[in-house]
Amino acid sequence: MSYYISTDCIKKAYEELTKVDYSNQSILHIFFILKGIGIDSLAYNDLDIIKQKGLQYAQNISSLFSTLEAQPAKCDFINPFFMKEWAINPTELLKKWVDSRVKNNVIGGATTWRKIIMQDVDSNFKFVFDYIEQVKEITIKDI
Repeated sequence: MSYYISTDCIKKAYEELTKVDYSNQSILHIFFILKGIGIDSLAYNDLDIIKQKGLQYAQNISSLFSTLEAQPAKCDFINPFFMKEWAINPTELLKKWVDSRVKNNVIGGATTWRKIIMQDVDSNFKFVFDYIEQVKEITIKDI
């Protein structure tokens, strides 16, 4: 199945995505990928779920190319919440970013993620009880 997206539609999407002033854009980006995977505050998940399912959801919201197109050696995706600053986006390939950086950012002990994620003794993880409020507080300015 093929889709056509007009230039006007792309321009309007860009304008909407750049209207909101975000902090910690990478947190918001990764948060939506984790929600797509099915992470919630109810059950702990093994870290491997990021590697197993994360790429599909990351491609849906981040990829600059379809899976049918030729892929560049780097810069094949963009953080949709960081559209104003393309130069700051990761230069590695999306698959590598999901397989390593997403997991490392979430579980690596970054102070910001400690407000959103709980870990058990086996490093399984889930969102904290009030994760929506935590994500809003950390990412959206002037709420």
